[in-house]
Amino acid sequence: MEKKASAADISIPSEGAGSGTGTVEAYGETKRGLASRHVQLMAIGGSIGTGLFVGIGSYLRDAGPLSLFLGYLVWGVLFILPTNLSVGEMCAYLPIRGSIFELAARFIDPAFGFAMGWVYFYGGVMLVCTEYAAVATVMQFWTTSVNPAVWVAMALVVCSLLNFVAVKYYGESEFIMASTKILLLIGLVLITFITMVGGNPKHDAYGFRNWSDGVMFEYYTDGVTGRFLGFFSVMVYAAFSVAGPDLPALAAGEIQNPRYTIPRVVKMTFYRIVGFYVVGVLAVGIICNPRDPRLMSAIDSGAAGSAASPWVIGIQNLGITGLPDLINLLILLSGWSCGNAYVYSSSRTLYSLARDGQAPKFLLKCTASGIPVNCVLTVSLLSCITFLVAGSSSVTVFYWFVDLTTIAFVLTYTGMLLVFLAWYRALKAQGIDRKSFVPWASPFQPYFAWFAVVIGIATAIFNGFSVFKPFSVQGFVTSYFGVAFWAVTFIFWKVYHRTKFVDPAQADLYSGKAEVDEECKQWEDGGWEERRKAELAQMNWVRRAWERMCYSPVALNQESHEDVNIAGHPTTSTPLPRSNPGDKRVTAPIDGAISTADRLSLSPIDSKQDAVELQRAADPDFESPKHLDVRAAPPTADDTSASVVVAEEAKKGAIHAEILLPVFLHAVFTAFVVYLDTYVFETVGLPASIIPSLSIVVGLMLVFRNQTSYNRFWDGRNAMSTMNTCLRNLTRTIVTNSYSATRGPPTLAESQDVERTIRILMAIPFAVKNHLRAEWGAAWAIGATLGHDVDEHGTAAYNPDYAGLLPAGLEGHEDEGLGLPYQLTFFVDGFIKRGENRGWFNAPGASQMQAQLNTFLDAYGRMETIKLTPMPVAHLIHQKQVLALFGCVLPFAMVDEMGWWAIPIVCLVIFTLYGIEGIGSQLEDPFGYDRNDIKMDALVGDAKTEIDVVLAEWRTYSKAMESAWHGEGAERSHGERCLDADRKPTANGDEQGQRKYTPPDLFLELRPQTTT
Repeated sequence: MEKKASAADISIPSEGAGSGTGTVEAYGETKRGLASRHVQLMAIGGSIGTGLFVGIGSYLRDAGPLSLFLGYLVWGVLFILPTNLSVGEMCAYLPIRGSIFELAARFIDPAFGFAMGWVYFYGGVMLVCTEYAAVATVMQFWTTSVNPAVWVAMALVVCSLLNFVAVKYYGESEFIMASTKILLLIGLVLITFITMVGGNPKHDAYGFRNWSDGVMFEYYTDGVTGRFLGFFSVMVYAAFSVAGPDLPALAAGEIQNPRYTIPRVVKMTFYRIVGFYVVGVLAVGIICNPRDPRLMSAIDSGAAGSAASPWVIGIQNLGITGLPDLINLLILLSGWSCGNAYVYSSSRTLYSLARDGQAPKFLLKCTASGIPVNCVLTVSLLSCITFLVAGSSSVTVFYWFVDLTTIAFVLTYTGMLLVFLAWYRALKAQGIDRKSFVPWASPFQPYFAWFAVVIGIATAIFNGFSVFKPFSVQGFVTSYFGVAFWAVTFIFWKVYHRTKFVDPAQADLYSGKAEVDEECKQWEDGGWEERRKAELAQMNWVRRAWERMCYSPVALNQESHEDVNIAGHPTTSTPLPRSNPGDKRVTAPIDGAISTADRLSLSPIDSKQDAVELQRAADPDFESPKHLDVRAAPPTADDTSASVVVAEEAKKGAIHAEILLPVFLHAVFTAFVVYLDTYVFETVGLPASIIPSLSIVVGLMLVFRNQTSYNRFWDGRNAMSTMNTCLRNLTRTIVTNSYSATRGPPTLAESQDVERTIRILMAIPFAVKNHLRAEWGAAWAIGATLGHDVDEHGTAAYNPDYAGLLPAGLEGHEDEGLGLPYQLTFFVDGFIKRGENRGWFNAPGASQMQAQLNTFLDAYGRMETIKLTPMPVAHLIHQKQVLALFGCVLPFAMVDEMGWWAIPIVCLVIFTLYGIEGIGSQLEDPFGYDRNDIKMDALVGDAKTEIDVVLAEWRTYSKAMESAWHGEGAERSHGERCLDADRKPTANGDEQGQRKYTPPDLFLELRPQTTT
């Protein structure tokens, strides 16, 4: 039986493949700037181009609605899905910048990787040209007097510029444009399913009537063969319009937290395929009759833009007007977005080829923000062939590029599947257990991949079946050029470099992994996923949905400090116990990396400089990056970075994520009401007089809600400030009085007593914070990593570092609802009494210190009251119901006067009202982890920093006191601060010449000299 190995058992070479350090220094490299939401939208929307909205009409006419549905279903589920899963598994293990093409060279043959990369590059450029031609076609819907080349030039310039900016800004632009396409598709599907049951101006519940003329048409020949060829022609067209596996693979080197993000993206493939493509083509077959005269005439005449869209024709047939222009505009954005996405993918393919030495070195040149500028420029120049539209019909040119693109992508995706099978075979040959070796193992393998390979090869061979009878040279070239190009490039590289097929037992599984592991440490070693789940569990479902889409973990050196500490080290996470057995709340995770700064990944700190200061305070040897060192470069009056800080704070404190979904839902509801009022019923409006009465109720409730929440926030902040002030005063008084003018400096036991008390004062702010947050055992918040599992049912959750701050043998009772701060004040009170007995404090001074301690307890009690007295749940629920009711009544009261303008007006009102309510929700519990809560981590961290500094100074001058008192020569430099060497001994003593202790100058500045 062969021995199985796991990733942990195998030594990994430290040197990676690809360009070395010298190449990186000379040319630069791409950056990991794409968040999960960017990649999700690129994978979903990158392939949704004009083909799904306009070009699909000819296939609906020729093949029929059922063939259209089945063709997309088979191609999507049996080819695209396994390709996504296969690519995702490899790229999650090795998300290198060389991408899938370098893996092809490692596992099959360098010539195979060379051919695959160049074929994909050619296909990507052809797809860019396809979308540019589509933009020209769509623009002709509005005017035919302008030369189509003008529209091509406009699209080319915009897409090129978007790809020349930093990748995170490209990601944002694609996120917005892809979202527009998805909303368009969702809107069209909803219109279909609403109108098919009678929700249209004609009140015609047409259902599946448009399928009555046949569902699978004969194509190219008669009988069953003709119907099969109709289905197969749709499947070939789906190969053009359904894409996605390539974008995550090419972006693998620029994705943040790739080993979490890539599996998450590819696992959503099935839902994307079914939810967008399959349901989309089902809907278009329902809403438009494939034999509609207008559709057939538009296709035969080469009509431009939405005029040839079966969606628009079907909607117009139902008597709905005014939508063609809007749909045409959205189709235009779709083409633009798809072109934008493939300028990105083509340029990254070229960059990958250059990294592997398969393209000229000058293509490796990257800007400071990680853009392969020469690659983007090359793609832009090659896409200029789209200007062919100036001499031919833009529709004709569009279909040329469709055929050229289809074969290239079929070959590339089939090649990706073959690479996976070679990867699978190499793991098996080297005795490696695949499921324990990779971060994520795709299901149904290798059978899923083999089945998809068969489909891919068959499609590549027969994709141009219609060009043979009658034979068309133009059709043959566009259908099979990709096959010839692949064969030529493969043979060229194999002959020129004499490459050999890779032995699976010798396949390189490790090169580059060490570098990727180092890059991914900031996410993988810190328990990021567990901590993120705990954070999400505390959010309401609206914000949780938004955060799951938008959140991206990035390191501090990528302009964010969440989820890593200031040193760039990841944090760790351990589950917390609940506040009581009946409390089902999910409390925050225990972060245990370096110092207090790490706590701020849960409650974001005010600035990176704050994190530097906290880290420096906890670790004296810590050296911050110079650009973050506030000591080295204090801000000046002319420093423009202040505006950046303000903008960043505004972004953190915004509540848009929480109110976005309610606003959107009310907008959709309002649109539905206006639609019913305009097209279905005579009127659905209500009297406008209903609004003022409801407005008074809503206004009074919101005023009460917001004012109450703000009062709680303000009282909590004042109590926190009072507590810190008391602790500062107590620390100062203890330090400056811990000696007697007659007894001299404190003894060793007295010094230990002082230091122990000060350390208890250091622990009190953390104990308060942890009690208010149900984070029992303030230990971990001091900054050490727990080396063991926390006992969820016990009370000893203290790590060694925290135990050093607490009195020996102290046992907390947090699980019984008792706060540790109250216990700690007994030790401080006892020290005050001992200090009074030692003569350090006179009776009034000791009484004043006890008053400070009582004031602290009063502030602590007020904070506890705020925490344990939340807003009544019934009030909160009723308020949300009233807001929702008001938002639903508002459209009915405005629709008669406003019409379609009611939608933006309702959105504005709902945005305002839900925003006010959201602010109240944010401020209600001021001691939590929300961005708008009190920054307790930073406040208690500052208190610890201050006390640390005072304690360190006290230790230094305690030695000076003792040296001066005993007159030790070795310490004369310190003693000179207490005894002037030029004065006579009697001047430093009493009238009898007895030596009398004089405190150091530091403390003389703090308080008057004590005399007896």
